[in-house]
Formats: sequence, C-alpha cells, structure tokens
Amino acid sequence: MKIKTFFGKNVKDAMARAKAELGDGVILFETKEIKQALKDRDENAVIQITAGVEMSPRREKQDYEILHEGEDQAPKYFNGHLDSILKKPTVNGHNSGNVGSELAALRAEIMKLEEKLSQFDKPEFFYPFSLVYEKLLASGIRPSHAKAIIESGMQKTGEESASPARALGLIKNEIAESFVCAAKEVDVNPGKPRTVMLVGPSGMGKTTVIMKMALNPDIFGGRKVAVLTTDCYRMAAAAALKAFSKVSNIQVFEVRQAADAIAAIQKLSKMEVIIIDTPGRSSAGGEYTDMLLNYHQSIQPDEVYLTLSAVTDLDDLAGLTKSYWPLKPTGIVVTKLDETSKPGKLVSLQRDMHLPIEFVSSGQLIPQDIDRMSRELIWTKLLMAI
Repeated sequence: MKIKTFFGKNVKDAMARAKAELGDGVILFETKEIKQALKDRDENAVIQITAGVEMSPRREKQDYEILHEGEDQAPKYFNGHLDSILKKPTVNGHNSGNVGSELAALRAEIMKLEEKLSQFDKPEFFYPFSLVYEKLLASGIRPSHAKAIIESGMQKTGEESASPARALGLIKNEIAESFVCAAKEVDVNPGKPRTVMLVGPSGMGKTTVIMKMALNPDIFGGRKVAVLTTDCYRMAAAAALKAFSKVSNIQVFEVRQAADAIAAIQKLSKMEVIIIDTPGRSSAGGEYTDMLLNYHQSIQPDEVYLTLSAVTDLDDLAGLTKSYWPLKPTGIVVTKLDETSKPGKLVSLQRDMHLPIEFVSSGQLIPQDIDRMSRELIWTKLLMAI
C-alpha cells in the first residue's frame, strides 16, 4: 500500500487531489484541520488528509527495482566478504585476520543495508501509532528498530488503534522490556580487586568518565579505588589524571607495557576496585589493537566497558568500534548525552551492539554528572526529545 498526505480547502478538494495522484481506489484514513501557520503560507491548505491505495505485488516490485537500480547485489557481496574471512591464513589455530573485527565490519554493512530497505518499506501504522513511529524516528531511533518496537507492542496487546496516551504507554512498556541495562553494584572479593577496563576510540571521554566513576558514590565512590593508565602518550590525559590524584587522594599509576600492569595490580591487592584507562585511536587497528589485546590477555579484567559518545553517528560508531570486539566488551558507557538532541540513539546503539548500556555521562561536573543506566532514565530522555 502507498500512503500519502494531501491538503485542500476542504475534504472533497483534498480527496480530489489524492485521486488525481493515486487513482480512484484511494482510501481515506484520517482528516484534520491544519495549523494557522500553514494556512497563512497557503490559503488552499485548510484540511489535511491521509490517504492510501493498495498496490499490486507487480507494481511494488517494479517500484523497488527502480528505487534500487544499479545497486550491488547484497548476497554476492556478503558471501564474498565471508569467504575472504574464512580463507585468511591461521597461526596456531587462530585466524590472523582478526575475525572479531571482520565480523564487526560485516555487521556495520548489514545495518546500512537494513536502513536502506526500511526507507523503502515504510510501515503502514494507523493513527496514533503512525504518529508515535515518527516521534521515535525524530528521537534518533533507527527506522528498522522503531518499526520493530511498535509492531511488537501491537502484537502483544492485539491493538492496532488506540488513544495517543494508550499508544504511548504501550510503546513505553515495549521499550522498557527490550532495553538492556545491566548496571548493578560491583561485587568485591577481599584480596582480589575488581578490575574494570575502559576502551574506545579517541575523543569519547574515557578519562573523564574514569574520574567520575572513581568518586561517584553510586558507582565506586567510597570504596578503595586505584586508577591504572596505559595512556602515557597523551600529555593532556596524563596531566589530568595527576591533577585528579592530588585533589581526590586516589592513587594513579602509569604503565607502559603489560608486564608493568601485572606488577602494579599485584601491588594494589588491598584495593577493592582498579579502573584501567587505555589510549584511543581514531582509526584503530594493527599495532594498536595488538597492544590492547596484550593488556587484556595479561590483566584479564572482570569488566570491559566500550566507551562511546552520544553525539557520534550510529553508522560511524559501528565502524569505529570494530577493532574493539576482540576484547570481548561486557557493556557500554555512553558519554556526552547532554550534547545530543537524539537520545533515542541509545536504544538503537544497544540493539546494534547487543550489549547492555551500563552508565551514561551527561555534563562536565565531576563526580555527579554520571548515572547508572535504567529503563526509567532512557524513557525520561525519550520523552524530553519527543
């Protein structure tokens, strides 16, 4: 079915325009009087209608082929990509081509393809679910995810139409049930510090997040905390942590290789939590990834948090994070949430990465501008956006 919006002086005039474009089989779904501002711009725009017409399978196929004319065939591309992964030489039984990174790149391509298809296959929700769908898109949620959320909510309740308040409530419940946020109190064993490693591209705010986590009473504040930094090559990060150590009385240790990190952790056995900072790179890979893997294998951290900025495009994040998947992240920390007008990206980020969002950072104040992620928090942010 093809659905469009038309304007006219009255319903009859708007329907005439709809029939002229869609044909005599047009179906009227909704009519409403439009706002004065639009009337002032167009004196003929008094009534708005939403109308549609059924399309034959052949017509739909023709429209799809026209829309995607000249594009590569996805199956051929993906099969070739997978073959290239499987044919890479192995060393001691391990794929030297870094399968985790390759699969992450493949996932990014699949997500882009899904978005292209979702733009063609626009869902046909009745009002007010159609309105809620548009609101979810405006909040930053991917079209494919917004569609899945609404369809699942409607299927569970058996409702295809409802009042706006009822529709919003159904979607709230659906987002709450599907959104994964596993942040909880950290278990601490005497004599064995909990090790938490933060990884991620440069510019995401890892160092600032570490300071907040170390002091915030709802996270690690009040515990015996030490910071281990492997990011000794950025003067700004090193200077910031040294200043932080003096003000907070939290010990900060610099290490330049994996062996030093192991020795430092052994000396800090009386600590309850050790937070490990790592350097970021805009284009991760090669020696940088090998270095992180070396630290990871030596330290064997209890948690690995992938730190990402809320202001970065979702597709860009998929590409930026591909080198971090071999580190087996256990959760996500989102920074700069206060700098985006599209908090719905967090819903899509969690679905794209298949990882729980543990913490969100909003603002520059240390230590208060960080929160444990919760379903109530994500819904509050969404309501502020829509």
